[in-house]
Amino acid sequence: MLTIGAYKSGGNTEVDRAIAAMDGIARFLRQSIDERSEWTATLAGLNALAGGGK
Repeated sequence: MLTIGAYKSGGNTEVDRAIAAMDGIARFLRQSIDERSEWTATLAGLNALAGGGK
């Protein structure tokens, strides 16, 4: 529905939150083969994506 533009925001709050998070999730998952990430930084990034425990 998103791809063809059939979804209208406000119809489902969970879907709206997921759509809003998509860019951040994609940035988090994108990592070059030479890029390193410390475990604590990785957990902090995941926590931030999840709303920081809200």
